[in-house]
Amino acid sequence: MATMLKGAYQYEGKTYFGQNMHADEEGKMNKCQDCHDVHALEPKVESCETCHDTTDPLAIRESDVDYDGDGDVTEGIKGEVDTLAEALYAQMQNYAAANGGANRIQPRRLPVLLLVLTVANPMQRWTPPPAPGGLQLSI
Repeated sequence: MATMLKGAYQYEGKTYFGQNMHADEEGKMNKCQDCHDVHALEPKVESCETCHDTTDPLAIRESDVDYDGDGDVTEGIKGEVDTLAEALYAQMQNYAAANGGANRIQPRRLPVLLLVLTVANPMQRWTPPPAPGGLQLSI
């Protein structure tokens, strides 16, 4: 399903939410600039209390679901996402090693997947499946 905001790789057959799914039902905080500085994109932490019980964006959590499986349901959602990003990066490293490549994707940077090209490792051994994960990891 296509979304209005295509900010990352979308896998075929999956459903994605569109823009402004973070907004509250009353519409008080329904635009990006309501919560983020329009130039630096940093969160306006003073606005967090409008909907959350904290002004610390790292502590915000709206669910007791343990998304990353570490057993901690009190950490902020950032902790959940960070653990999942680490697991994704480890899987990408494993995939590259198992398929004769070297994963040069750097977390939090635009994804570039490079292989060490040699006579023994020519370009036809390049395998694209980690690229979408790299894009997700960088966002």
